[in-house]
Amino acid sequence: MAIKISSTLLHDSLTTVSACAGDALLGLRGISHVGLRYESKSLILETFNNVSGCSLTINDKNISEETENTFYPIAEMRELFRRMEGDVLMDIDQDGALHLKNSGSRYTLKSIVPQTHTSFPFNDKGSDEVFEIKTEDLVALLEKVLIVARGGSSQGYSGGTLLDFRGSSLRIVNTDGFRMAIVSIDDHSGIERKIQVDTDSLKSILKGLSGKTGILEGKVRGDHVMFVHEGVKFFATILTPTYPDYEKILERKHTKKVTLNKKEFTKALERLQQFGKYQELNNASLIKIDKGEILITTDDTARGQGEETLSAEDFEDGDFLVCLNSSFMLDFLKIVKSDKVNFSFEDPHSSCLFSDPKDNSYKYFLMTLKHPKIEG
Repeated sequence: MAIKISSTLLHDSLTTVSACAGDALLGLRGISHVGLRYESKSLILETFNNVSGCSLTINDKNISEETENTFYPIAEMRELFRRMEGDVLMDIDQDGALHLKNSGSRYTLKSIVPQTHTSFPFNDKGSDEVFEIKTEDLVALLEKVLIVARGGSSQGYSGGTLLDFRGSSLRIVNTDGFRMAIVSIDDHSGIERKIQVDTDSLKSILKGLSGKTGILEGKVRGDHVMFVHEGVKFFATILTPTYPDYEKILERKHTKKVTLNKKEFTKALERLQQFGKYQELNNASLIKIDKGEILITTDDTARGQGEETLSAEDFEDGDFLVCLNSSFMLDFLKIVKSDKVNFSFEDPHSSCLFSDPKDNSYKYFLMTLKHPKIEG
């Protein structure tokens, strides 16, 4: 049957669900796809991959029949609707081909067969564990912790990201064995449970929710967490392996602290990286703190050597020497909004803590690197 639909509405809908699109097998290449079907006077769009999914419903009283899910290449469909104007006449023929008509334009999208399962792998049943959070707050939280997993997959050190519901608060934790990001927010759901969620699924959900506002409803189920935003449902797989005991890191003492100008610190590390990236130690920077002055150096390489001097605030007389990964420090600096950052430490061989002076809810821990100039 043919229906008339707004090109802008369908383009925006496809953009949202594309965050969780999976790959279909067509010839020798993978095709990101979207499932489309009519059901209960609605047009339903579904995308999913191995760890996440998204379901979006567009109500249309002119839909009078129900169809099975048929899959189409999502990138081509989205681009077509982006480049069309006004209403588009959309029709699915008996062979599953999707026909589009708009102001003299006519296109046909052939259906494809997904490489994985063809039925939506997540259910929408009820749950006794329900929570609410502002969409913009969840986006901000995920942006802060997912920098730890920016280049990795869900099969990294921990296998996932921890949602630690603590009755009156929610902590989100991510670690890769070399660093750890922890962020917290008030939560009045009363849920007390630790859930390890696939990190790649949260990356997809972050992409789908970026720029959106309003209340987000969350439901915890046996094998997944569902987030609902204005009728759009995002699903993230729950993993079973035990998460590392991150609270041991929180309990570590970091009694010494310096405060740095974020802009100056960032520019210094960016300049040093021109030489540091050629070291055997991955982007290693040797940081020496002596009487309110900070000296940051890279080891001498075949391409050269760098040295930066910064002034420190709120530091008692004394000295300290530590080696840290400059790329990991830059990840933190890029996400922090304040114009100053705190750098806290205890000794050269335990973790160092980076934090935002204006945001006590966010902590970023870095493990130290071994260096010949630092005694064992």
